[in-house]
Amino acid sequence: MPRLPERLLMAAGLSLLLLPLGLVINPELGLGPLAGLWLSGTLLGWLGLSFRILLWGSGLCAVLIAAVVFTPLTRTLAEGLIVNEAPQKADLIVVLGGGMHCGVGELEASSLARLEKGLELWRAGYAPRITLSPTFRTPQP
Repeated sequence: MPRLPERLLMAAGLSLLLLPLGLVINPELGLGPLAGLWLSGTLLGWLGLSFRILLWGSGLCAVLIAAVVFTPLTRTLAEGLIVNEAPQKADLIVVLGGGMHCGVGELEASSLARLEKGLELWRAGYAPRITLSPTFRTPQP
């Protein structure tokens, strides 16, 4: 078992693996809560039993992160989200507006691709109307 100062340093490093986990749970966590999560993981890891739990937990997190990043697991899981159905007649075509900058009049590439597909469906007669959903962004402090 490492000595106390070494264990504190190791706990501080291992508790850094808690930060991606915290962001997965709540992607809008600010710097303060993330620092609190790191500090609490460090202090809990300083204790004997908690250190072992932190060591095993961080190892498990590292293996899971590696499995997502370095294997085709992400692609396999995302395949269930892809819908390959023929378009059907509807009352309205809604094009999602993510990546649309209304004040500037610019479209990001992903937004432009969605708009082009929506216009293609509208011209083909799948719906009599087409609309763009607004992009809601929280104001930055």
